[in-house]
Amino acid sequence: MDSSGSDRAAIALHHDVLPRLEDAGLIVPEDDSVALTGLSALEDPVVRDLLADDGARAERLAAQIGALAEPRRRRICLVLAERGAPVSASNVARAVAATEVIDDPATSYADLVDRIHVSLVHEHLPALESVGLIDRRPDDRIEYVGPVDVTRRSGGAAGPRAVSVIG
Repeated sequence: MDSSGSDRAAIALHHDVLPRLEDAGLIVPEDDSVALTGLSALEDPVVRDLLADDGARAERLAAQIGALAEPRRRRICLVLAERGAPVSASNVARAVAATEVIDDPATSYADLVDRIHVSLVHEHLPALESVGLIDRRPDDRIEYVGPVDVTRRSGGAAGPRAVSVIG
Protein backbone atom coordinates (compact mmCIF):
# COMPACT_ATOMS: atom_id res chain seq x y z
CA MET A 1 0.00 0.00 0.00
CA ASP A 2 1.39 3.41 -0.87
CA SER A 3 1.34 6.35 1.56
CA SER A 4 -1.92 7.79 0.19
CA GLY A 5 -3.63 4.38 0.67
CA SER A 6 -2.22 4.20 4.15
CA ASP A 7 -3.52 7.70 4.92
CA ARG A 8 -7.00 6.79 3.63
CA ALA A 9 -7.01 3.64 5.76
CA ALA A 10 -5.98 5.62 8.86
CA ILE A 11 -8.71 8.21 8.22
CA ALA A 12 -11.35 5.50 7.71
CA LEU A 13 -10.18 3.73 10.86
CA HIS A 14 -10.30 6.93 12.92
CA HIS A 15 -13.59 8.31 11.61
CA ASP A 16 -15.58 5.17 10.77
CA VAL A 17 -14.34 1.86 12.16
CA LEU A 18 -13.22 2.87 15.66
CA PRO A 19 -16.37 4.93 16.42
CA ARG A 20 -18.54 1.96 15.38
CA LEU A 21 -16.56 -0.39 17.60
CA GLU A 22 -16.83 2.07 20.48
CA ASP A 23 -20.59 2.51 19.94
CA ALA A 24 -20.96 -1.28 20.00
CA GLY A 25 -19.11 -1.40 23.32
CA LEU A 26 -16.25 -3.47 21.94
CA ILE A 27 -13.45 -0.96 22.57
CA VAL A 28 -12.66 1.86 24.98
CA PRO A 29 -10.48 4.83 23.95
CA GLU A 30 -7.31 5.23 26.02
CA ASP A 31 -5.16 8.32 25.28
CA ASP A 32 -3.82 7.70 21.76
CA SER A 33 -4.87 4.05 21.66
CA VAL A 34 -7.85 1.80 22.25
CA ALA A 35 -8.42 -1.20 24.48
CA LEU A 36 -10.81 -4.10 24.17
CA THR A 37 -13.63 -4.11 26.67
CA GLY A 38 -14.09 -7.10 28.92
CA LEU A 39 -16.73 -8.63 26.67
CA SER A 40 -16.97 -12.35 27.20
CA ALA A 41 -18.54 -12.68 23.73
CA LEU A 42 -15.13 -12.10 22.17
CA GLU A 43 -13.85 -15.15 24.02
CA ASP A 44 -16.74 -17.35 22.94
CA PRO A 45 -15.42 -20.09 20.61
CA VAL A 46 -18.26 -19.52 18.13
CA VAL A 47 -17.51 -15.79 17.92
CA ARG A 48 -13.80 -16.54 17.58
CA ASP A 49 -14.60 -18.96 14.72
CA LEU A 50 -16.65 -16.27 12.99
CA LEU A 51 -13.89 -13.71 13.35
CA ALA A 52 -11.31 -16.17 11.99
CA ASP A 53 -13.63 -17.45 9.26
CA ASP A 54 -12.85 -16.96 5.59
CA GLY A 55 -16.31 -15.48 5.16
CA ALA A 56 -18.37 -18.53 4.17
CA ARG A 57 -19.67 -19.23 7.68
CA ALA A 58 -20.28 -15.54 8.35
CA GLU A 59 -22.23 -15.25 5.08
CA ARG A 60 -24.34 -18.28 6.01
CA LEU A 61 -25.05 -16.84 9.45
CA ALA A 62 -25.97 -13.48 7.88
CA ALA A 63 -28.40 -15.27 5.54
CA GLN A 64 -29.94 -17.11 8.50
CA ILE A 65 -30.34 -13.94 10.51
CA GLY A 66 -31.80 -12.25 7.42
CA ALA A 67 -34.36 -15.05 7.11
CA LEU A 68 -35.23 -14.56 10.79
CA ALA A 69 -35.91 -10.86 10.20
CA GLU A 70 -39.45 -11.84 9.17
CA PRO A 71 -41.57 -12.17 12.36
CA ARG A 72 -43.57 -15.21 11.22
CA ARG A 73 -40.36 -17.08 10.44
CA ARG A 74 -39.11 -16.40 13.95
CA ARG A 75 -42.38 -17.80 15.35
CA ILE A 76 -42.07 -20.87 13.09
CA CYS A 77 -38.52 -21.54 14.29
CA LEU A 78 -39.53 -20.94 17.89
CA VAL A 79 -42.41 -23.43 17.62
CA LEU A 80 -40.11 -26.02 16.05
CA ALA A 81 -37.26 -25.44 18.50
CA GLU A 82 -39.56 -25.62 21.53
CA ARG A 83 -41.14 -28.86 20.28
CA GLY A 84 -37.71 -30.40 19.95
CA ALA A 85 -38.98 -33.05 17.54
CA PRO A 86 -40.20 -33.09 13.94
CA VAL A 87 -43.68 -31.55 13.54
CA SER A 88 -46.15 -31.47 10.65
CA ALA A 89 -46.70 -28.20 8.79
CA SER A 90 -50.36 -28.22 9.84
CA ASN A 91 -49.36 -28.42 13.52
CA VAL A 92 -46.88 -25.58 13.01
CA ALA A 93 -49.61 -23.52 11.30
CA ARG A 94 -51.96 -24.04 14.26
CA ALA A 95 -49.26 -23.15 16.78
CA VAL A 96 -48.28 -20.01 14.86
CA ALA A 97 -51.95 -19.00 14.43
CA ALA A 98 -52.37 -19.20 18.19
CA THR A 99 -49.76 -16.45 18.55
CA GLU A 100 -51.25 -14.08 15.96
CA VAL A 101 -54.06 -11.58 16.36
CA ILE A 102 -56.97 -11.75 13.94
CA ASP A 103 -57.42 -8.19 12.66
CA ASP A 104 -60.53 -8.83 10.59
CA PRO A 105 -63.59 -9.96 12.59
CA ALA A 106 -64.83 -11.81 9.49
CA THR A 107 -61.75 -14.07 9.59
CA SER A 108 -62.20 -17.25 11.57
CA TYR A 109 -59.41 -19.05 13.37
CA ALA A 110 -59.70 -21.88 10.82
CA ASP A 111 -59.26 -19.37 7.96
CA LEU A 112 -56.21 -17.91 9.68
CA VAL A 113 -54.71 -21.40 10.12
CA ASP A 114 -55.34 -22.14 6.43
CA ARG A 115 -53.69 -18.89 5.30
CA ILE A 116 -50.72 -19.48 7.57
CA HIS A 117 -50.39 -23.05 6.31
CA VAL A 118 -50.30 -21.85 2.69
CA SER A 119 -47.69 -19.19 3.54
CA LEU A 120 -45.62 -21.81 5.38
CA VAL A 121 -45.57 -24.27 2.51
CA HIS A 122 -45.02 -21.76 -0.30
CA GLU A 123 -42.93 -19.04 1.31
CA HIS A 124 -41.56 -19.45 4.83
CA LEU A 125 -40.49 -23.10 4.96
CA PRO A 126 -38.57 -22.92 1.65
CA ALA A 127 -36.83 -19.74 2.85
CA LEU A 128 -35.88 -21.29 6.20
CA GLU A 129 -34.77 -24.54 4.57
CA SER A 130 -32.63 -22.73 1.98
CA VAL A 131 -30.51 -21.13 4.74
CA GLY A 132 -30.23 -24.33 6.79
CA LEU A 133 -32.47 -23.41 9.72
CA ILE A 134 -34.99 -26.21 9.22
CA ASP A 135 -35.03 -29.65 7.70
CA ARG A 136 -38.07 -31.03 5.90
CA ARG A 137 -38.07 -34.78 6.36
CA PRO A 138 -39.35 -37.35 3.84
CA ASP A 139 -42.44 -37.91 6.06
CA ASP A 140 -43.35 -34.20 5.56
CA ARG A 141 -42.45 -33.33 9.12
CA ILE A 142 -40.26 -30.34 9.86
CA GLU A 143 -37.60 -29.89 12.48
CA TYR A 144 -35.47 -26.98 13.59
CA VAL A 145 -31.77 -27.68 12.93
CA GLY A 146 -30.26 -24.21 12.73
CA PRO A 147 -27.22 -22.98 14.61
CA VAL A 148 -29.22 -20.04 15.97
CA ASP A 149 -30.77 -20.54 19.41
CA VAL A 150 -34.20 -18.94 19.06
CA THR A 151 -35.42 -20.15 22.47
CA ARG A 152 -32.95 -18.22 24.66
CA ARG A 153 -34.39 -15.27 26.52
CA SER A 154 -32.45 -12.15 27.39
CA GLY A 155 -33.40 -10.03 30.36
CA GLY A 156 -34.55 -12.95 32.50
CA ALA A 157 -37.42 -15.37 32.07
CA ALA A 158 -39.94 -12.64 31.28
CA GLY A 159 -37.59 -10.67 29.05
CA PRO A 160 -37.71 -10.46 25.26
CA ARG A 161 -36.49 -13.33 23.12
CA ALA A 162 -32.94 -13.11 21.88
CA VAL A 163 -31.24 -14.80 19.00
CA SER A 164 -27.86 -16.27 19.79
CA VAL A 165 -25.42 -18.33 17.82
CA ILE A 166 -24.71 -21.83 19.07
CA GLY A 167 -21.85 -24.01 17.95
